[in-house]
Amino acid sequence: MATVNLSLGPSRDWLELWSLSEDVSFTAPPSGQPVELRSTEVALRLTDPTGSIGMALYRLCLGPIRLENVLAGLTCAQRQEIQRLFRTVEGLLVRSLATPTGRALLSVVPLSPRALFRPRLLPEQGTVVLARSVALRRQGVAHVLHSPLTMHQVVLHLPDALRIVESLRMPAQVADITGADEAPPSTAAVLAFLAASGMIATGEPSVRGRDG
Repeated sequence: MATVNLSLGPSRDWLELWSLSEDVSFTAPPSGQPVELRSTEVALRLTDPTGSIGMALYRLCLGPIRLENVLAGLTCAQRQEIQRLFRTVEGLLVRSLATPTGRALLSVVPLSPRALFRPRLLPEQGTVVLARSVALRRQGVAHVLHSPLTMHQVVLHLPDALRIVESLRMPAQVADITGADEAPPSTAAVLAFLAASGMIATGEPSVRGRDG
């Protein structure tokens, strides 16, 4: 997969979805001409010799979409172009996590074009806790996590995501959270997204984990 180092990789327990931030617009010229990408803070002019970048950006503008659908029909060389594109516009991409049926659990929204988001699954014996700087507020039917120390905010769309966040009020072992009776199969991915966005603090494996 072209952006394997930017994502968790494929799973039967969750879907990773990609889209452009709401304040981003782009102009798709004839194939082979540069593509212009603009937000409130940045303006980019991207070379697009094969037209694949314009097509990928168009697909991302349609809303949260699976990476496989962004890359559909592209050659290996074009997929490499998209890899370079995602590295360039990483701070303009909204990253969403969904259930296998496509229901959005949460979305990580960049607040700066310099924002980086590199989710990784956390070790089961590690500890996690909601970061002290993080606040939770209601926004319509969703809840939003935000912190003055991060370049992202996290929108919680489903009660499952909110319950996971509430379980992080006190330090806990990753394995205890993912193994809880009420934990959805996507819990490990939710923790990875929260950690990568700076919303939770992570610690070394506990003594219990080291002792087995």
